[in-house]
Amino acid sequence: MMVSYNPNKGKIVLFLSSKHNRPEIAEDKKPKIIHYYNKTKGGVDLLDMMCGRYSCSKKTQRWPLFLFYGVLNIVVTIAFILCNMIKGIKVRRTFMHNLAEELVRPWAERRLQQRGMKSSVMNVIRSCFNISHDRPQDRPAATDRHAKRRCCFCPWKTAKQTRTVCANCNKHVCPVHSDVLCNVCQQ
Repeated sequence: MMVSYNPNKGKIVLFLSSKHNRPEIAEDKKPKIIHYYNKTKGGVDLLDMMCGRYSCSKKTQRWPLFLFYGVLNIVVTIAFILCNMIKGIKVRRTFMHNLAEELVRPWAERRLQQRGMKSSVMNVIRSCFNISHDRPQDRPAATDRHAKRRCCFCPWKTAKQTRTVCANCNKHVCPVHSDVLCNVCQQ
């Protein structure tokens, strides 16, 4: 059943219900569906208020992203309410920050293991998540399994193709721009 109610001039309220099947009017000349909503659906307004207070949404013109942000806001708010009931967590901003960090940390750690990533990006990931730097000897040694790419230090016009990869930053380097060290000197 769908009910259109006009409480004030210029304001229209629409209700859609699968519970009610007949439009009934109460003694104060309001539809009974409004009284039912006011009795039972106060939690919806409270949830909307809590989602609006601390939101993870960003302004976007794409409706799927807008829908995703709305669902994410609701899920984070409900998770906070449950953690508050179970663990007694009171500060919502801290909860949201810790939740986001725990969701992103496995992705960030996997990303650090990828080859060929810029060292500046790796440093940002390490600083955000307090991950210690890998020592060069912990990384796999450069082998001929790498695809040939141009040296990152050679000028573009004279760049040499090489398979050699730096053990520290994973960049391709030609023999002109690299030094060979034994294990003793490397430490």
